[in-house]
Amino acid sequence: MGLRFNLLAQRAADKGYGIKVNQHHPERYDLYALSDHSHDHSVYDISFEALLEELREIETE
Repeated sequence: MGLRFNLLAQRAADKGYGIKVNQHHPERYDLYALSDHSHDHSVYDISFEALLEELREIETE
C-alpha cells in the first residue's frame, strides 16, 4: 500500500491534514489537522474506507 498511502497523504496534506498508521492498530489510520480549520475532520483509529470518506468530505469543503 506504500504508493497508494503516499498519494492519500499528499491529498490530505494539500488540505491541511496529516495521515499516519494508528500506533495500536496498524491496520487502521489516524487523520489529524496540521493547522486550524473551521470544521476539524481529525479522527483516530479509523478504517481505510472511513479514511477515504473523510478525505472526500474534506475535498468538498
